[in-house]
Amino acid sequence: MDILTAIIEERGLNKKNTIKTYHTNTQSAIDFFQDEEFYNKAENKIRLEMAASDLTTRQKYEIVNISIMFKIHLDRQVKILEAYRTKLSAQLKQETAEKLQTIKLPSYSTYFGKINGHLAETNPQKYIVNMLLKLFGFRNLDIFMSIVKLSGRTKLPADGNTNYMVVRKTKIDLEIRNYKTAGTNGIKKLTIHKRDHSLLFKTITNYYNSGHRFLLSKRNLDQIALNSISKIMMQLTDNLGSGNIFKMIVKHYREAGELCKLKELSASRGTAMGTIIENYNINDAS
Repeated sequence: MDILTAIIEERGLNKKNTIKTYHTNTQSAIDFFQDEEFYNKAENKIRLEMAASDLTTRQKYEIVNISIMFKIHLDRQVKILEAYRTKLSAQLKQETAEKLQTIKLPSYSTYFGKINGHLAETNPQKYIVNMLLKLFGFRNLDIFMSIVKLSGRTKLPADGNTNYMVVRKTKIDLEIRNYKTAGTNGIKKLTIHKRDHSLLFKTITNYYNSGHRFLLSKRNLDQIALNSISKIMMQLTDNLGSGNIFKMIVKHYREAGELCKLKELSASRGTAMGTIIENYNINDAS
């Protein structure tokens, strides 16, 4: 058993995306140091090489973080690296704050004003996706879901990695199992009631009845490849992306003083309020 596998098992990690990130960051460390046993380097040497590199702050943080994990597993000293990681974390927060000040986005009313009945008819997929972003603040992975039709109390398959949109008689149930913070927040169960969102309910029902079994489907009705989701989501959001759409939504509710709505979005997105305020609080979008 190699060290990375042992670390993953120790931490009880089972989400494919998280495990992939650990492998990616380990490979980044190997590539940067040109040493498969990078974790044997002295703490201060790792810190100095990172500081002298032209890597982004995020890349430095990830390499230092994975180095700390390896050293802890091997019962090595990490005091210097932990202090450096704290410094990098502060830099990341500062860079994020500065970036948010320069982002220019359309207003909430301008953007979602185009997500209307006409779009529901001409491009139902785009309409449904954008309404899900508007109502629940979803990330890309949340949107990667299968559509099924169930009646009564019929239950979904016990599949831990599939996100479902369940079409019922008077509502649409969403069961989001595979998303970024699922390990912390568990399965997200959300509902779209026909009485509250009649057009969205009708559009989803018609979309299913027309043969679509996946929300993000190709013309032949097959599901898109997971590695294509970022590209497709950019196309469906006028090249803004779900992250920028969420920034726009946060700004709208913050300025309206509707903190209760931000709390609802925090729950449906699976993101802590503190994280939303720190990373999505744009002060000057237009």
